[in-house]
Amino acid sequence: PPCPVNVYGKSKLAAEQVIRSLWEKHFIVRTALLFGYKGHRENSFIYHIVDELTAGRSISASEDQICCPSYTADLAKALVELGQTEWYGTYHLTNSGTASRCDISRAVARLAGLDPELVKPAKSSATKIARRAKNTVFRSLAWPAAFGYELPPWEEALARCWKESQAQETKALHQDAR
Repeated sequence: PPCPVNVYGKSKLAAEQVIRSLWEKHFIVRTALLFGYKGHRENSFIYHIVDELTAGRSISASEDQICCPSYTADLAKALVELGQTEWYGTYHLTNSGTASRCDISRAVARLAGLDPELVKPAKSSATKIARRAKNTVFRSLAWPAAFGYELPPWEEALARCWKESQAQETKALHQDAR
């Protein structure tokens, strides 16, 4: 059951309640800790880690907040699939498996060939001003029941994301060279 601990979480829950009160047929999708490589580099969780570690700077990442990370490409594909159905309701939709931000940051470092020990474990209260929930692990019941599968493990999705980002950067370099 939802148990928001800050204004952001309370506003998301209020929005869900409004949607349910206005429309019988609706989709509500809850996800967590999005990662991807498209969009603005300065807003990318992955590129922030790579840029800081490449510059030789250590970063702090919370180890006491556990979630189910979500690759934007996997989520987008699933949302298209969901939108083509009439299986209305609330879905918890994330890649499978759980991790802390420290776990994810160290995994990014390893994929980029950087030193994962430059990622320093921290308490979430030291890295964020707003109060955050310690456990935002979603148990996905509706999605596998409706669609017959779970999204891939976050580690696999992160490796695919990294590979795709490197291919995109290589392609951009080749286009710039022309």
